[in-house]
Amino acid sequence: MSKQNKQVQEENKNEVRAYKNALVEGLPPINLGALFMPPIWGPAHGIWVTILFYPIWLFADNLLYAAYSNPEPLSITLAVLMVVILAAVTIIFARASQGYACQRALKRGKTKETYLKEQRIWAVVSALIAIVFLAAATYYNVFFRALVGA
Repeated sequence: MSKQNKQVQEENKNEVRAYKNALVEGLPPINLGALFMPPIWGPAHGIWVTILFYPIWLFADNLLYAAYSNPEPLSITLAVLMVVILAAVTIIFARASQGYACQRALKRGKTKETYLKEQRIWAVVSALIAIVFLAAATYYNVFFRALVGA
């Protein structure tokens, strides 16, 4: 590759970096809507793979219930490991998705201010939905599942 081609590539990389830096300037580092409810927030913002959080949450719920109902070293270790991995993946997704979702909103004709306003609404609604999900799962595990012996 010639020197000129390398220089052009380096200039392009610098332009892309400058664009990405300008894009994320003024954005919170973590998208709270994506953090609290990734399987709802993701598809609403074009990230359909996040729907896979539902079966992963069910698996995590079963591991946590197994650790609660049969506290063996293996069940406790698997439950803790799953919670740590799931938390890490969710936080990474919430950080990585912020720029992508903003860029998508800008391409659809929205301003950055409109995007931020909508994301504040998403954060509140997602937090409320997450509370309902956690309450329902806890109720099911403590009052129904324990009584049935599942």
